[in-house]
Amino acid sequence: MREAEFRSENQYAEQLNMVAKDQYNQFVKHVHERRESFLREIAGARTRARWIITAGMVTFLVGLGIGIGVFRQYMVDFIDEWECLAGGGNCSFDDSSSPFGPIVSGMPLILIAMALTAGGLICMLVGFVLHIVAASRRRYVESSLGQPPAILPPWPPRA
Repeated sequence: MREAEFRSENQYAEQLNMVAKDQYNQFVKHVHERRESFLREIAGARTRARWIITAGMVTFLVGLGIGIGVFRQYMVDFIDEWECLAGGGNCSFDDSSSPFGPIVSGMPLILIAMALTAGGLICMLVGFVLHIVAASRRRYVESSLGQPPAILPPWPPRA
């Protein structure tokens, strides 16, 4: 398939309107707008991915903190019970020192902590995947499309 041609030779007039240049500028302007729109969309996706990663990290840390607190409390109770037994004193054992922590809304607190930790890890994983996809789309745009052609000025270049 041949490319379209535009030739103009020996034109004399007060003012010449070169339609091809105007069409070229409209095409280049369209390419610029599409590229900028696509890059803005990619930047938005990266921002959403960062927010998802941040929310996942906070959720993970909250779950981890609760889990460490439950484990610490169990270990303190366990050590106190053993010290009482080793001292030979009058020890009263209660069933409140469970390795799963207190019951909150019908669930042991350690299970809630584990769910928060797992949910945070999943959110971070999803955020990382979204961020990597957005970064690869940006690299694809920059490498395959390159920079769009420049818009020609409305006046002829000076020699």
